[in-house]
Amino acid sequence: MGNSSKASMKNDMLDFNVIKFFGINTRIGKVFRPLPVRWEFPSTVWVKINTDGAGRGYPDLATYGGIFRGSMGEFIGAFFALLEV
Repeated sequence: MGNSSKASMKNDMLDFNVIKFFGINTRIGKVFRPLPVRWEFPSTVWVKINTDGAGRGYPDLATYGGIFRGSMGEFIGAFFALLEV
Protein backbone atom coordinates (compact mmCIF):
# COMPACT_ATOMS: atom_id res chain seq x y z
CA MET A 1 0.00 0.00 0.00
CA GLY A 2 1.37 3.42 -0.98
CA ASN A 3 1.15 6.51 1.20
CA SER A 4 -1.89 7.84 -0.67
CA SER A 5 -3.84 4.63 0.09
CA LYS A 6 -2.98 4.88 3.79
CA ALA A 7 -4.03 8.55 3.89
CA SER A 8 -7.31 7.73 2.16
CA MET A 9 -8.04 4.91 4.60
CA LYS A 10 -7.29 7.24 7.54
CA ASN A 11 -9.73 9.84 6.15
CA ASP A 12 -12.37 7.17 5.62
CA MET A 13 -12.08 6.07 9.26
CA LEU A 14 -12.27 9.70 10.42
CA ASP A 15 -15.44 10.21 8.36
CA PHE A 16 -16.90 7.00 9.78
CA ASN A 17 -16.13 8.07 13.37
CA VAL A 18 -17.74 11.50 12.83
CA ILE A 19 -20.88 9.87 11.38
CA LYS A 20 -20.99 7.42 14.29
CA PHE A 21 -20.46 10.23 16.86
CA PHE A 22 -23.50 12.16 15.59
CA GLY A 23 -25.64 8.99 15.55
CA ILE A 24 -26.34 9.11 11.81
CA ASN A 25 -27.86 5.88 10.52
CA THR A 26 -26.05 4.45 7.51
CA ARG A 27 -26.74 1.66 5.07
CA ILE A 28 -24.31 -0.23 2.93
CA GLY A 29 -25.88 -0.89 -0.43
CA LYS A 30 -25.03 -2.95 -3.44
CA VAL A 31 -23.10 -1.03 -6.10
CA PHE A 32 -24.45 -1.58 -9.59
CA ARG A 33 -22.39 -1.38 -12.76
CA PRO A 34 -23.71 1.43 -15.00
CA LEU A 35 -25.11 0.37 -18.35
CA PRO A 36 -24.98 2.51 -21.48
CA VAL A 37 -28.41 3.76 -22.54
CA ARG A 38 -29.36 5.33 -25.84
CA TRP A 39 -32.56 6.48 -27.45
CA GLU A 40 -33.71 4.53 -30.50
CA PHE A 41 -36.08 5.81 -33.18
CA PRO A 42 -39.45 3.98 -33.30
CA SER A 43 -40.79 2.39 -36.51
CA THR A 44 -42.40 4.81 -38.98
CA VAL A 45 -45.97 4.13 -37.86
CA TRP A 46 -45.21 4.36 -34.13
CA VAL A 47 -44.90 7.13 -31.54
CA LYS A 48 -42.35 6.59 -28.80
CA ILE A 49 -43.21 7.57 -25.21
CA ASN A 50 -40.40 7.88 -22.65
CA THR A 51 -41.42 8.37 -19.01
CA ASP A 52 -39.70 8.88 -15.68
CA GLY A 53 -40.51 9.92 -12.14
CA ALA A 54 -38.90 10.77 -8.83
CA GLY A 55 -39.84 11.20 -5.19
CA ARG A 56 -38.21 12.45 -1.99
CA GLY A 57 -39.73 10.05 0.49
CA TYR A 58 -43.01 9.31 2.24
CA PRO A 59 -44.91 11.48 2.97
CA ASP A 60 -43.63 14.13 0.59
CA LEU A 61 -43.87 15.24 -3.00
CA ALA A 62 -43.22 13.18 -6.10
CA THR A 63 -43.33 14.00 -9.79
CA TYR A 64 -43.59 12.16 -13.06
CA GLY A 65 -43.48 13.09 -16.70
CA GLY A 66 -42.96 11.91 -20.23
CA ILE A 67 -42.24 12.94 -23.79
CA PHE A 68 -43.75 11.80 -27.09
CA ARG A 69 -41.52 11.58 -30.19
CA GLY A 70 -42.25 10.52 -33.76
CA SER A 71 -40.32 8.17 -36.02
CA MET A 72 -37.83 10.93 -37.02
CA GLY A 73 -37.25 12.00 -33.40
CA GLU A 74 -39.53 15.02 -33.76
CA PHE A 75 -41.20 16.41 -30.63
CA ILE A 76 -44.93 15.66 -30.51
CA GLY A 77 -45.82 16.50 -26.92
CA ALA A 78 -44.92 16.16 -23.27
CA PHE A 79 -46.56 16.00 -19.85
CA PHE A 80 -45.70 16.17 -16.17
CA ALA A 81 -47.52 16.16 -12.85
CA LEU A 82 -46.80 16.66 -9.16
CA LEU A 83 -48.10 14.10 -6.68
CA GLU A 84 -48.55 14.24 -2.93
CA VAL A 85 -47.71 10.86 -1.44
